[in-house]
Formats: sequence, C-alpha cells, structure tokens
Amino acid sequence: MSRALTLLLVFFATASCTRARQLTVVCLGDSVTAGEREGVARSETFCARLPAILKSAGLEVATINAGVGGNTTADALRRFDRDVVARKPDVVLIMFGINDSWIEAGHDAPTLTVQEYRSN
Repeated sequence: MSRALTLLLVFFATASCTRARQLTVVCLGDSVTAGEREGVARSETFCARLPAILKSAGLEVATINAGVGGNTTADALRRFDRDVVARKPDVVLIMFGINDSWIEAGHDAPTLTVQEYRSN
C-alpha cells in the first residue's frame, strides 16, 4: 500500500471514530478530479473510487465530485462557498495546479503567476 493511501486511511479512521455516521467528502478540483479527460470515465476518478477503497478498510464514506474542467485555484476560490462550505463536508480533498501552470499556445507565461498560485 502506498504511503499516501496509508496516511489517508489513518486520517479517515481517526475522523470516523469521532462520528457514528457516514463521512461526507468533497473532492474539489479541475478536470483531473472531474474525470473530463479522454479515456477516463467519471466512475474511474479518485473521487468515485474512494468509497470502495475506504469501505475495504471498514469506513463508510460518501463522496461529492466538485471537479470542474479548466478551473484554476482562482476559480476554486470563487466557488468554494457554493461547492464546499454549503455541503458541510467532514473532509475536503483539493487537487489543482495543472491549469494554473498551463502555458497556452502562443503565450510565454502560465495562466497564473507563481505568486497568484501561492496566494490562492
């Protein structure tokens, strides 16, 4: 088992010990989270697979996929209240960076500067 998965299992086990109900997890991200890539079905995303992985460890988890293709960390900040806070999750997993660092054809700088990325 990978170190990251082990740490994730420990985290969820600790969180579930404090609650007698199913945990809710929001997966906030871009197209990688959403599963909007050619050859990847939404059912194959990390967010979709997480409940089964954790169930095998005895944890009940419901996930909400809040991935939006093309989003940057700046977009995530604008929709954070609606897509995360309003859903009152127990855990939030955040995965961004690809679109922030993307350099469009004909441009010589990424979508966001390093400072903007760090600030977000």
